[in-house]
Amino acid sequence: EKPLLKKESRKQKEPRLRDPLIRKIFFIAFCICFLAAMFIELDMFIHMQDKPYEQIYVYQKIDNLFITLLEGLMLPFLCAYLATFPKKKMTILALCLYLLTKLPSFLLGARMGLMSAALFAFLYFCLRHFCSRTEKWIGLLERILIVCMIPVLLIGLGAMSYLRQSDYSSVEKMSATDIVEDFLYKQGVSYSALTYSYQYMDQFPNKDSKIYSVGVVTDYLHCNVIAQKLFHTDDYSVRTAETPEKSHIMGNSLSYLTFGEERYLNGEGYDSCYIAEGYIDFGYAGVIIVNLIIGMVLLLAPLAIRQSNLLSVCFLVMFSMMYIVPRTSFSHTFALLTYKPCIQPQMSAF
Repeated sequence: EKPLLKKESRKQKEPRLRDPLIRKIFFIAFCICFLAAMFIELDMFIHMQDKPYEQIYVYQKIDNLFITLLEGLMLPFLCAYLATFPKKKMTILALCLYLLTKLPSFLLGARMGLMSAALFAFLYFCLRHFCSRTEKWIGLLERILIVCMIPVLLIGLGAMSYLRQSDYSSVEKMSATDIVEDFLYKQGVSYSALTYSYQYMDQFPNKDSKIYSVGVVTDYLHCNVIAQKLFHTDDYSVRTAETPEKSHIMGNSLSYLTFGEERYLNGEGYDSCYIAEGYIDFGYAGVIIVNLIIGMVLLLAPLAIRQSNLLSVCFLVMFSMMYIVPRTSFSHTFALLTYKPCIQPQMSAF
């Protein structure tokens, strides 16, 4: 009788999200959202031909409520599917489709989307590798590919910073080592955003009435598609001279003051910096609090994801953006849980 009781208890502890039917439903939903996302990305890619890559950040995407909703739900459905712990081949398929949606923007010069998606895929593989007892997720072949891809990625990303500006002559003159050194040097943009935030923080418009640490969520509540349709709220996703004054995202004010109105309206600028946001909002206490929250999420994420429940889906969604938070807003990570930020990260400086 005792062995039977043990078997029954094991069946009861099996996470419900790992049910094959639920896994198939999430995968189908993700594929539908993938089609919507690809439609939007390809539309942007076609319209952005022969235009400066900075225009990506002022480009107004398709104004269709249904397609926009599906596109915004792609990442949550992907995370829901990954939380069911699918087989390795199906996981690779899903992640490749996700990476494919970032390719059009990358070809136009925006590197952050594809790189953050690739890093998310890599970290998920690491998680599954340490969680799985039956399936080998990172074997010898995967390790060789990773080692070989690192220099290729560094050179490719470094060259892209010139190619997107049509500066082909500079790339031809530089060696592979020079390109890598230049790429690593330019990653100091995070430090630049931090120092400029400290320099201009007293000039940020309406600073006292804003909490930048939750700016992305605040702007989403004001200007998401549903709010615009029902309550005729302002659309901050289109850059205007009034956007820095109205928007609660620090990157808008920072870019406007640093680059000037003309360059800001053309798409240039910095994104936010979570350390600067915490300091401006609550002083040194704010810096400590936001770092503690990030540390707790990173610590609890692997434990929560293993449970394959709704909480694991939420942690996967946050995990997909948590590692680039030094180059974006603190609330951008959590805004995905409310659906999707109304403003795309302003990574033109990247």
